[in-house]
Amino acid sequence: MGRPEKPADQTNPHLADLVLALRAMRRRAGLTYRDLAELAPISRATLQRAAGGTQVPEWETVIWYWFYCYAERPEGQPSREHILALWRAARRELRGKLGLRAPRPEYVADGADFGTALRHLYESNGALPYHVMRALSRDPRALPPSTFRRIVDGRTIPKYKAQILAFIRACGAKNEDAWLQAWHKAMLTPGTWGTGFRWATSDEIRDLGLNEARVTPV
Repeated sequence: MGRPEKPADQTNPHLADLVLALRAMRRRAGLTYRDLAELAPISRATLQRAAGGTQVPEWETVIWYWFYCYAERPEGQPSREHILALWRAARRELRGKLGLRAPRPEYVADGADFGTALRHLYESNGALPYHVMRALSRDPRALPPSTFRRIVDGRTIPKYKAQILAFIRACGAKNEDAWLQAWHKAMLTPGTWGTGFRWATSDEIRDLGLNEARVTPV
């Protein structure tokens, strides 16, 4: 029998909520960390750190932790969505970047607004690392690492429909139509925005399938 775990540090309440939920899952499943490490493709030390409360664990660690606890004994276990919601809250708490004022997609006025809204969406979803975003995008080739980094750094916005769809889907956006309308408006804004960003030409607007007068898909 292992030594008792330290009480969860309440300095970061959302991280404490995640830690307590992970510990409860493991106890409910009747597994030790050694047992869990034999099942999951991650080490015992990594699993212990995930529920240690000193840092927010990696996305994949939380997924594997939940999966094998749930597989061992599903009765009474929280859903995957609940555990990931706790993880996102802990990440937002750690990063502390949601003080940024951002319009909802339907109120976006120009490219600057749209870039801010995208960064807010990214932070709200827990600021997932690139390899996870790519896996969740449904179109991994549409979001190159350099483009991803420039979007989240606020230096550009997606140039192509496949890119904006990949980004918002990876961030778990539900209202895709509103995001696409906002993107259309941003792409049609005259002038320039962001370092290295070039606004769409008339030919590119036509190629994108947009109607410049109505700012809506043809």
